[in-house]
Amino acid sequence: MDKFAKDKEYRSAVEKSAKSGEYRSAVEEYRAAFDGKSAAFTYFMVIFAIVLATLVAEGLREGGVIDINNFWTLVLFTFAKYVLLAGVFFLVMRQSRLGRRELFDEIQLRKKVSAKNVGLAVLIAGLSIVGFILVSSGFSELLRTWGYAATGGDIAMNSFTDYLVLVVLLAVIPAVVEELLFRGIILSGLLQFGRVTAVIASAVLFSLFHLNPDQTVFQLIWGIVLGLVVLRTGNLVYTMILHFVNNFLVLTYTYIAGDVSMLLVWDVKTIVITVGLAAVSILFIRKCLQVMERYQTVRAAESLSEETLEKRQERFLAFANLGYFIGVALAGLIWIMEFMG
Repeated sequence: MDKFAKDKEYRSAVEKSAKSGEYRSAVEEYRAAFDGKSAAFTYFMVIFAIVLATLVAEGLREGGVIDINNFWTLVLFTFAKYVLLAGVFFLVMRQSRLGRRELFDEIQLRKKVSAKNVGLAVLIAGLSIVGFILVSSGFSELLRTWGYAATGGDIAMNSFTDYLVLVVLLAVIPAVVEELLFRGIILSGLLQFGRVTAVIASAVLFSLFHLNPDQTVFQLIWGIVLGLVVLRTGNLVYTMILHFVNNFLVLTYTYIAGDVSMLLVWDVKTIVITVGLAAVSILFIRKCLQVMERYQTVRAAESLSEETLEKRQERFLAFANLGYFIGVALAGLIWIMEFMG
């Protein structure tokens, strides 16, 4: 059975089960490769890979083997980090025992895209930056009042060549690798607990993954937006585009302006502007998501509707999986260490 026939069969199963309320049939069988345990294992391996790369870099720096402030050294270690993360994806893929076509269906990675939705994805990326950058800045200012001092870590761009290298390293590669892991495997696995739970939980894990107190709030909001996009459209390609455009715009602004930090006086006027921009952006993003759903090329994934007591117990056991606790604990520990300086 080819891909389009399978998509058609899936859509029919979803529509039929939605009318009858019985989701434990073709739909559940079709999306059974990734579950809460798969998501937990994936997140644990992601955090393990990040911690491993960080420890190796720190050990080499302490030993005087490398200069961590050198541009190409930072590029090399950042690239190595994403190689490790890509390795996590392929490891989970092998464990799923799915063929390539079935895997792409499972994580909602599809070739067929709508040009209108691509444009809307770019618009949502811009709205997210405009609407939530002041919220993020306000949170950073709050952290500073609690004694947090940013340790830096950004890779400086001293030439156009540096800029082009970083576009590939920090915009193209993360857009693909992070979306495959977080919206592909982790979000898909969490869908068995419901759409709202899946979006929020995957966004929290995504925010902690960045291990940067300054970025906590923005990455949390950003993770929610990305999760909603993939659920509304049923296509991971749009979140990859969103992710790339966001990182590309930030990098380009940094290259042109030299500094993305914002020194604001947090008075009533600034707070009103911040809240207003965020509210307007949320309204426009909501409208964009509604339009994207109209132009989607395939039916978006559905989560199970009714949960029996047995299902609730399974949910508790899945979230109690050791992978979540270890992964979140490690990410939280590094977050606290960054905060403490």
